[in-house]
Amino acid sequence: MTTESSPEYVERELQLADEALDDAAFLLQGNRLKAAANRAYYAMFHAVQAVLASAGVRRPRTHSGAINLFSRYWVRTGKVDRVFAKDLQDAFDLRQTSDYDVYAVMGGEVVGETIDRAKAFVAEVKRLFA
Repeated sequence: MTTESSPEYVERELQLADEALDDAAFLLQGNRLKAAANRAYYAMFHAVQAVLASAGVRRPRTHSGAINLFSRYWVRTGKVDRVFAKDLQDAFDLRQTSDYDVYAVMGGEVVGETIDRAKAFVAEVKRLFA
């Protein structure tokens, strides 16, 4: 087992981000919009976990904690554009709705845009490692 700050752990989180992106695209094609929204958010979440771990930031206990830490250390410092923090929060909110609101109806266009933003987000996080 590797530690959370090891290069192997970071790489695995990035692999999980890529897998979630692939899943989101597949689910969107199958019109499984709630599940696609979920996977788009989790792609971003795994990317956040990778960047936090790479910096030795202790793993947060909540999703909101991860979002706040990403904002504090990467967005507010100018390392990442603010648009990515907004996209992350929007994806989190959509995932919350899709997972917990049994009456929620997802729009294909909104979910597709969220997936596109998740792809850009993961690419931006990978840029931080380049």
